Amino acid sequence: MWQSVTMPAQSQDSRSTSPLHAITASRWLTVSRNDITERKMFGGLAFLCLGRMCCGIVVSDLMVRIPDDELDAVMRGRHVRPMDFTGKPLRGFVYVSPLA
Repeated sequence: MWQSVTMPAQSQDSRSTSPLHAITASRWLTVSRNDITERKMFGGLAFLCLGRMCCGIVVSDLMVRIPDDELDAVMRGRHVRPMDFTGKPLRGFVYVSPLA
């Protein structure tokens, strides 16, 4: 069950552009969950749920796992692109730019 948490104070500007803020937010949100782990991957930081990658930060982009039945709709969103870390898109994952 999710717990309510209070994030440390930051300015709105730094919150919207900082990959560090996204990492801090992810850590705060998962503090009460023992099924979420953190691992360095893809030159960034990934969060795994029950051993499966679900999201992370790569350089300044948010990387997110998307269910197959929602992928086409998500890909139509602004600032979303396929996760193509190796040059070939990885089905089921997208990058979301900080502008989103």
